[in-house]
Amino acid sequence: MAQGRPTGARAARGGDVKTVAFRARLTTDRDGRRRQVVEESWRRLRDGFYDPQLHGVDWPAQRAKALRLAAGVDHDADFADVMNILMRSLNASHLGYYPAGARNAVRQPGSASSSTPRKTATACGSPG
Repeated sequence: MAQGRPTGARAARGGDVKTVAFRARLTTDRDGRRRQVVEESWRRLRDGFYDPQLHGVDWPAQRAKALRLAAGVDHDADFADVMNILMRSLNASHLGYYPAGARNAVRQPGSASSSTPRKTATACGSPG
């Protein structure tokens, strides 16, 4: 690419290469995507956590809590907080949600409002 246009392209069978202008719109379901992240993370931890008893945590209740907290949050850092609340409930070290490309979006534990998500949040890592 050079100045937003492809360079060095070769047409199949000796045809001409043409640039076609286009516009695209992508609409996503942010809340649906975040619900899916909660569900998949919760299920993966349920099925793969080293302690099959999940340290005695009421895991279905934690799922419901995470889904409730995640509903309608607007900021990725807040969603990360929700996911980290879910994972912290297991009281296991080295468990956390770190969204790709958003290293600075996740607040450090103990920082202002690190345990209380704002109404404005994405979330869960896999167990080691």
